[in-house]
Amino acid sequence: MIDFLLASSESQNAWEGFLRDLYKRGLEGQGCELITTDGGNGLRSALEVVYPRVVRQHCWAHKTRNVLNKVSKADQGKVKKDLNRISHAKNRQAATQAYWSFCQKYRKAYPGQSRA
Repeated sequence: MIDFLLASSESQNAWEGFLRDLYKRGLEGQGCELITTDGGNGLRSALEVVYPRVVRQHCWAHKTRNVLNKVSKADQGKVKKDLNRISHAKNRQAATQAYWSFCQKYRKAYPGQSRA
């Protein structure tokens, strides 16, 4: 754990203050290759201000839950298994292939649900 701070909200302002404090204490982000978040707007916006050059990614646990909330209960087991083929792929090429396979498999059953 790097730091901990109780805040009144998860707003951009609250996150920005927290991140700027880390930056001032030396966590400048040069060696950081990826920041993974839960997808909250406040944190995402604050990262864009404080660490704009670091690549960001939505956490797979949160992404999976978001997708599963949009599919029928009957499909949730197989959808989760297919999502795991993407997130647990051995390399980028395998992940990309699993992604396109996922899209093709569920496109007809879930039109308009292209983003999680």
